[in-house]
Amino acid sequence: MSKTSGGLRRGATAFILSIFALFTVACGSSGDNPNVQPVISSNVVQTFTGNYLGSNDLGDNQFATVNMVVDPASQINASLRVSRVLAQTVSPGGYLLTGAVDPDTGAFTATTTDATLGVITISGTLPRGNANAQYQLALRGQTFTGTIQAAALGLPTVANNGGTATLLAGGFVTVNSFTPSAGFNTGALTNNTSGLTGYSGTGLNGVDTVTIVASQNLTNGNTQDLTLSAMAAATQTLTVGQTYIFSTATPNSGAKLSLVEYNGITPVKAWTAGTGTTGQITLISRDANGARISFQFNNVVVDTNIPNNAAVGTFSVSGEANIGIANSL
Repeated sequence: MSKTSGGLRRGATAFILSIFALFTVACGSSGDNPNVQPVISSNVVQTFTGNYLGSNDLGDNQFATVNMVVDPASQINASLRVSRVLAQTVSPGGYLLTGAVDPDTGAFTATTTDATLGVITISGTLPRGNANAQYQLALRGQTFTGTIQAAALGLPTVANNGGTATLLAGGFVTVNSFTPSAGFNTGALTNNTSGLTGYSGTGLNGVDTVTIVASQNLTNGNTQDLTLSAMAAATQTLTVGQTYIFSTATPNSGAKLSLVEYNGITPVKAWTAGTGTTGQITLISRDANGARISFQFNNVVVDTNIPNNAAVGTFSVSGEANIGIANSL
């Protein structure tokens, strides 16, 4: 899908040059089953009560998803989630929006105000039945077009530069070992059962990729993202059971890892698999419902591509990650 104006961009980006991740979270419901399609009222006038899922391409490999609940009073509670993989311009995590829908036409608007982004608005017309519809996401003076549909139909697929994807969310990261060097100066990597998002499928430049992003909030108020990716070579597809090796000679394929600490939208500390790093990711399983990987990286180093990077030290980590399909939430 397309955006109606230029994509958000920021100068500092993480190392991954050909992936994107996206994620969504469930938001509160009105008390009804949140995964039902909009209902038909007794007077044969269709109301729009129910749960809807939407997705946006924000450009520059950044994506957003919307999980919206409309209650019987036509009030909206929505959760906007923004991926943070390549072009990090919007803080990770959720933005909660509230608003209302016209019960006759389906026209809706929901907003929130963020200290960094200012006013965030989603608006459009909800679809009837099994149809989908376009909506607009407006933030920072730009507007992006997305697709929304009943949650029972799943999360709409987002295409990026000709690619297609399955957006993933939910699951776990189990850290089997984590060994930082002296002076390592961000939160330790630990088991994570929330804040997981990801992507499985063909993305930028037609590269088949499984990416998992594990986000956690640190005690200092910053956010930390661990990103793991297995990427097939160009024109090839990932194979279950195969181990993909990290190599600086193949920046657009193989195993990838980055660890970034953000203050708001600014990366302040960043590490990456780079010169002197050894690492691998094994694709344990992959199907329409998600993916599972094991990973091992040694001597992950400070990312010299991040301006004013305050990161110190190196680390080694191993573990396993499992991520499920986003619309299962």
